[in-house]
Amino acid sequence: MYFMARVYVIHYNKRLPTQIPPDVAKNLKEAIEKFLKENPDVKYNGTMWDPKTGIAICDWEGNKEKIENFMKQLNIPYDEVVEVQPLSL
Repeated sequence: MYFMARVYVIHYNKRLPTQIPPDVAKNLKEAIEKFLKENPDVKYNGTMWDPKTGIAICDWEGNKEKIENFMKQLNIPYDEVVEVQPLSL
């Protein structure tokens, strides 16, 4: 069974804006869709954020370096990109 790496892009010091203008959201959505179409080995599961503080976690699956390079292309500040795996208890 093939396991795609789970990758989190974390924004805790370099936070997202507490309000995202509709045109910025639209452009970001289009950029993500294009990236996913060009990289079928990557999956975007979504972004969870606190709109009061801008702290956010973007949830991806795929190659960490590819995802990190995409974030750099978007010029979105982040604190770190972390590849995680399930914790067996």
